[in-house]
Amino acid sequence: MDHTPQPGRTPDKADTLEPNKVPRAAFPDFHAEIHWQAADGDLVTTFKTYYGTHAGEFFGIAPTGRSIHFETVDVMRVVDGKVTEHWGVANLFSLMEQLGAEFNILSPTNANCHFRRATCALCEWSASRDLRAPLSRVQRVVT
Repeated sequence: MDHTPQPGRTPDKADTLEPNKVPRAAFPDFHAEIHWQAADGDLVTTFKTYYGTHAGEFFGIAPTGRSIHFETVDVMRVVDGKVTEHWGVANLFSLMEQLGAEFNILSPTNANCHFRRATCALCEWSASRDLRAPLSRVQRVVT
């Protein structure tokens, strides 16, 4: 079970595995550098930086050829050698900026999607976590 599923995903096992394909399609050389990892009982925490070259569409942004990097922290519960639960935080804001997205703070009453769409996976994901209000004030203005 993924307690922090990616935008547009559900926490079940099948949907948890699918997002691993998205970065690899957009960044064919996608790879991680693990900075540290620690275990406490059945929990394993990892701090890492992902790297890649933007060669495919990612969240509606056409390939830019830019090199990217972003940090993540993941906590996984491991039982009998298998990951049974996951919690994670990724610096996707930094990633989107590196791909050319520029952000402006909008009025809190502006209900437009930050990507100027009626709905998007990121908005749906944030709405499911009561984050819609803060994220609705962010809008991509230039790519």
